[in-house]
Parts: sequence; C-alpha cells; structure tokens
Amino acid sequence: MPCNTPLLAQWKQFTRAGVQASRNHQPMQATALHQQALAIAQQLFAADADAGTDDDRVAAFVVSHLNLADAYLATDQGGAAAECLCRAHDELLTTLQDETLPTSLRIAASRHRRETHAALIQHLAAHGPQLLVSQTLASPITPAQLH
Repeated sequence: MPCNTPLLAQWKQFTRAGVQASRNHQPMQATALHQQALAIAQQLFAADADAGTDDDRVAAFVVSHLNLADAYLATDQGGAAAECLCRAHDELLTTLQDETLPTSLRIAASRHRRETHAALIQHLAAHGPQLLVSQTLASPITPAQLH
C-alpha cells in the first residue's frame, strides 16, 4: 500500500510495529500498537480523498481490524476479537448502504467486505458459535450492494 499521505504513513508505521511485536511474542505490545493503528485507520476511513485513495483508506481500516482481532486472540480475548471483526463488517455494510457517499468508497467497501466476511466465518469455525458473529453475518445486503 503506497504511503502518499502523512496519516497513511503513520498508520503503516504502527501496523508494522504491531506485526513485529506479534512476531516477537509480545501480545500486549502488539495489541496496543494495533489499537493505535486502528485509531489512525478510523481517521483515514472518515477522511476525504486527500487522505489517500478510497481503496487505501478502506484497506487500512480492514487490515487494522483484522490485526487487532488477531492480537486479541493472542491474549485470550476471543469476545473482543469477535466484536472487533463485527464492528468492521458492520461499518462496511453501513458504508455500502449510504448512497450519499462517493461511489468509489462504496465500491472499496464492497470489495473489502469480503475480507471481513471471511474473517467472521473463520472465527466461527475456530471458536464455535457466537451470537454476535452469527447476527453480523446474517445482516441483509442486496445484490446491488455487492458491486
């Protein structure tokens, strides 16, 4: 992912540091770094196109949630991991359904929604049934919103 904005570059630094902390078996540090990366990703997601391409902004948002969910799992916080994945998926669905948002952002949300959907299914497979995850997966989406 190119870093053509300061905020995106900052997000990338925290993300890399969080991944490295995970590799070094420092789950608490990884969690804290991924939380910081997510805070930046949320700013990017809510920002206008000057903060990066819509696809880059949505990708950062999704990657941050996936990384944080993994960090939560590494510290035996399965419920927090599920909530994190559900929040990301729900936000992408909300974006898809908001016709006031730019089409390019909605397309990016649709494309990356597949990643959160897959992560939720994997979470269920690995950790068993969870009401919140099942409800999130059951959220209605129309075929027109998939494009």
